[in-house]
Amino acid sequence: MLVFYKLIGDRRAKRHVNSRKGIFCNIVRIMNRFFEIFYELSSYPRSSGEAAAAREFICAFCERRGFPVASDSAGNLLVKVKTPKICLQAHYDMVVIGDHPPRVIRNGDYLRAQNGTLGADNGVGVALMLLLIERRIAGEYLFTNDEEIGLLGAKYLSVTPLSKTLINLDGEEEGAIIVGCAGGADYALSVPLEYSDAPSGYQPYAASAKNCAGGHSGVDIDKNIRSALVEVSRFCFNHGALVASIDGGEKKNAISRRACAVAFFTAAPQSGEFIDICPIEIERKVIKESPKLLKTLVSLPHGVLRRDENGVHASANFAMAETGADTLAISVSIRGHSFEALDEIDRQIRQNRWSSIEKSAEYPPWQNGGGKTAKKTFDIMKSMGLPARFTVMHAGLECAFLKDKLPDTELFSIGPEIDFPHSDKERVRISSIKRFSETLERIIDET
Repeated sequence: MLVFYKLIGDRRAKRHVNSRKGIFCNIVRIMNRFFEIFYELSSYPRSSGEAAAAREFICAFCERRGFPVASDSAGNLLVKVKTPKICLQAHYDMVVIGDHPPRVIRNGDYLRAQNGTLGADNGVGVALMLLLIERRIAGEYLFTNDEEIGLLGAKYLSVTPLSKTLINLDGEEEGAIIVGCAGGADYALSVPLEYSDAPSGYQPYAASAKNCAGGHSGVDIDKNIRSALVEVSRFCFNHGALVASIDGGEKKNAISRRACAVAFFTAAPQSGEFIDICPIEIERKVIKESPKLLKTLVSLPHGVLRRDENGVHASANFAMAETGADTLAISVSIRGHSFEALDEIDRQIRQNRWSSIEKSAEYPPWQNGGGKTAKKTFDIMKSMGLPARFTVMHAGLECAFLKDKLPDTELFSIGPEIDFPHSDKERVRISSIKRFSETLERIIDET
């Protein structure tokens, strides 16, 4: 560097280098503080419906810094700093699979969790908002609850931001400016079970899924991720099995990564790429009308059902199955970018004869988001060399309910690069968090 100064012979060059060093050191300090906040947030339970400790942490964090917190009966929190023009919004609950609270691991340019979901969806957004509050960056900061079980916080929101722009921080693709999302619903289905003796000539085996990575039932549904429940159901159906039980799946909004059937076969089946077969000793009882039951399971809508110019338009996820003493309980989640698409999937599900069917966690599609600030965000991202683009998301976003509660507010969503959300392989790219943070600050400064 000294050679550089001698060659230039200009003190201004040295001041410029020192200034750049100062900026770099400041960025490092900011990112280190982000990690501290994210690690502390991650130490609290945040499973949907059980995130009270995380909520108390957020409240205490803000109030210790002199910012009172407004709350409502749905568990939402609203914080105001200075004179805001923009509201940032993130949900503090998460999908829990595996160990929880997560043990966060830094691996190169990624954060992930050991043996479970990380909760970067939407913990990164929450931690960045807390960091901005700590730095006294002007804004409204809305922390919402129970997003992962039907956008419930947004649905029942009664603490109302006053800003005319709200940016949802739940995006999962760097450079994506999300201006629309799918609607959806969950179905709880049940089939009555009766048992009979297994016929002679049939032998019992455990048929277990393998090599099924799991993933988000919306944004990952088109990535050819194998569903453990679908693989086991099809294997048993295709081999003429008589089943005693079938169980699997983890969460309603996750592609199943584990499933196992206790099944009787006339000939010893062979293990394959996605199925392990193991002979077992078990009571020789099977479900009556097993072929009919398996036909019902393999006919359930699953995967991409319709595409359009924006990508996936409609999909379904055979999420969970649990065999009880006299009932098989089944969970299916659906998504669609129009009410017509959602109604069509509803008809497909109802064409089977269920002993009971319960529809819940419904949320509407959201279309035509964005506006002046979204366009400014596009320009900022382009100037940073990011792959800026307007898009829609095949998953539920809280904007679907906020659009009616805040009819005069511009809404859109952005986020860092998160891979494999809703699975134990979830990870977030650290360098994208830094760029995401810079993008947010520039939006706030330039709006």
